[in-house]
Amino acid sequence: MVVGVLIAAVVFAGLMGGLFAGFSYAVMPGLRGVGDQAFVAVMQRINVAIVNWFFLLLYLGGLALSALAVGLLWFGSGGAALFWAIGGFVLYVVVFVVTAVVNVPLNDELAAAEDVEQIVDTSAVRRRFEDPWVRWNLVRAFASTGAFGCLVLALAVAVR
Repeated sequence: MVVGVLIAAVVFAGLMGGLFAGFSYAVMPGLRGVGDQAFVAVMQRINVAIVNWFFLLLYLGGLALSALAVGLLWFGSGGAALFWAIGGFVLYVVVFVVTAVVNVPLNDELAAAEDVEQIVDTSAVRRRFEDPWVRWNLVRAFASTGAFGCLVLALAVAVR
């Protein structure tokens, strides 16, 4: 059972790491070159579209599965696999906390800007949002990729 849980946790963490990394190296640099009104409108749409059942399953499922892996290893013969699973879980918690404390409030602030056609100063809205969101998304990308790596190592040790 531990191996199955670790496999699922690895897949979920890997998919989340890929999502956050993709925003870091493709989406946000691509949006950097567009005008303020287009930037705000696109990010508002992305922030609505991403909150769907599949994203939530992966995002929350990765947290739950990594926690379950730690629990199973803790009460089993965890050894080094437990060490790596704890590392993966802790890094996944970092992703969760950064998302909840920084990125979601920034997304909410952007959503509160209403329809971009009605915003008088889209450049001010963008300035308050873009740099902090990008910076903290990079933290999420590194933390989720680290969680993936730790969980892969936990799985490798567990199957030996």
